[in-house]
Amino acid sequence: MRVTFHFFRLYIMLWTTVILFDSCHTREPEYPATLVEADSAYMQGNRLVGDSLLEAYNHINDNTAVDMYHQLVKIERAFMYGKLDENQYDVVDFLCRYYERNGFIDKFAKAKLFLGFICQMSQNYPDALSNYLVVESIAKKNSDNRLLCLVSRCQGDLYFAQRILDNSIPYYRRYYQLAIDMKDTLRMALSAFGMGRVYTIQNNADSTIYYYKQSVEWGRTIRHKNTVVPISLASLCDIYIQIEEYDSALSIMPRDELNMENWAYWHLGQGHLDSAAYYFQHLLGKHGWHAERDYLRELVNLERKRGNLNKALEYHNLLVTAEDSLAVVSQAETTQRIAAQYNYSSIKQERDRMEQDNRWMRKMIVAVIAVMVLTMLVLVVVWRSYRQKKEAEVERERYLKHEEENRSKQSREQLEKNQQRLAELERQLAEAKKRGEESMTQQIQIDTDELVAENKSIEARQRRLQFQQEQFLTSPIYIRIKENASQPSFMLTEDEW
Repeated sequence: MRVTFHFFRLYIMLWTTVILFDSCHTREPEYPATLVEADSAYMQGNRLVGDSLLEAYNHINDNTAVDMYHQLVKIERAFMYGKLDENQYDVVDFLCRYYERNGFIDKFAKAKLFLGFICQMSQNYPDALSNYLVVESIAKKNSDNRLLCLVSRCQGDLYFAQRILDNSIPYYRRYYQLAIDMKDTLRMALSAFGMGRVYTIQNNADSTIYYYKQSVEWGRTIRHKNTVVPISLASLCDIYIQIEEYDSALSIMPRDELNMENWAYWHLGQGHLDSAAYYFQHLLGKHGWHAERDYLRELVNLERKRGNLNKALEYHNLLVTAEDSLAVVSQAETTQRIAAQYNYSSIKQERDRMEQDNRWMRKMIVAVIAVMVLTMLVLVVVWRSYRQKKEAEVERERYLKHEEENRSKQSREQLEKNQQRLAELERQLAEAKKRGEESMTQQIQIDTDELVAENKSIEARQRRLQFQQEQFLTSPIYIRIKENASQPSFMLTEDEW
């Protein structure tokens, strides 16, 4: 019994180890429903719903995980509105480190996306790409199409901003296809705008106009029209101006800050030199070095045509400065190198991960086999012990029954002999009375009384044994033995023995 108990204890310890090994990973806490719904609303493009839910959540928590998630959702809101900048870099970087350290991969990927966006807004394109590639890898692994949709757009914008146009095309295409598959109207409008950029790169004016018009049409069906419509409309006007359909551009082009460049090129195309120069002068210093270089080139030509040679020379000097600055800040080669390094690193990491998974799987298989063998061993030992106990119990019951039958048989035989002896004594007593033998009569009477007393004693002893047996079968100790006899660890105490 002690050996059985020892094996049983080892079995429990081994299973406990396996369970602890399986549950060693950090589990995410339960987050407030309001924050979860706000997060989901932003990911689906429902900004108004997300804003109302986020504003409704004003709880103060001592729970670090909930506070971190609250901060992440607030950063997500700023990202959706395009308001992330260098001021939030430290906060987002801390969120990345926190979620990576705790193994919350989906939230780590979101924080990485926001960090990449901040780097991109700061024109730190290599770091932005490094972050986006991590997000892309996680989104693909988790089949998270909404996250993949967002990072695809960011990647397309990143390459487009650096004029690495061929690289931007596949990301815009994927962004468009994912938006269509998810039937997300907001992102369908935004991705159609991206597809317009794709066909602009490929000099396909008809397709470009089609997608920009589609972006405007879809954008007008959503609540946040200003998110898509103005920029799509401005891009459409730009295409009309480039293909010299000036009347089409004029019919839809609003007079606002966003279309100032379109008005500059529209007047340039119409030969309105003074108006074109006016608009190009107001565009300086507003759209980065690439645009600055283009505006200065146009201004140099315009001032020459207007006969302002000194002004043209001044703009030419600024143009040289702009081209020098553009060469310094250009990081296209660095971006390409980062992409190549990441691809190599990804392959190596994937190979290492597969090897690690294989090692872990082999260990688990060995552990499972060991558990199965130990389980079988414990079952065999327990079964043998159970069988031995059952056989011993049956043997004891058979022996007790046999002893009881022997005693009962002996008692019956003794009673029969006594009854026969009593009959014989009654006959002798009758004959002695007939003969008048007083002494013999008394002797026979005494023998008869002794036999009767002996019979009563035997019957009383049988009744006492029957009573004791019934008492024992209903006693607590007998019931306890019957109920626990199959338990491997069952033992009687000294008092019970």
